[in-house]
Amino acid sequence: MKCEVENVMKDIKNNRNKWLHVRLTEAEYDKIHKAFSGTVHQRISDYARAMLLRKPIIGVYQNPALKDIIGELSALKKDIHGIANNYNQTVRKLNALGSLEAKKLVPGLESEHKKVLESLTVLEHYLHQTAEKWLRS
Repeated sequence: MKCEVENVMKDIKNNRNKWLHVRLTEAEYDKIHKAFSGTVHQRISDYARAMLLRKPIIGVYQNPALKDIIGELSALKKDIHGIANNYNQTVRKLNALGSLEAKKLVPGLESEHKKVLESLTVLEHYLHQTAEKWLRS
């Protein structure tokens, strides 16, 4: 699992930071949006990127058996993210208290917080992979 976390963290560090601006006529824009709406892509930027990089474009057919799994995983991801946020706020409050006992707890709590965030990252990566498989089936 540690290798999987490291691979996911590498992917996150490779954020897209370059922009490509394209001007279109109204007719071109409508044509692209019509084609986009017939695919499984959630965002038009994903669709455009797939088109420009000549990746396969997947039609709207989806396997209903995996739809529930993806819904549950998405809900779990949201719950874990909320827990991580609450945890972070608690650590900040403990740190602000200034008492020696509270400060002794902070390093252990921060370590646990990091583990929660790593688990969330792995879950998000797994969710993305599962969604891609579902969209292709």
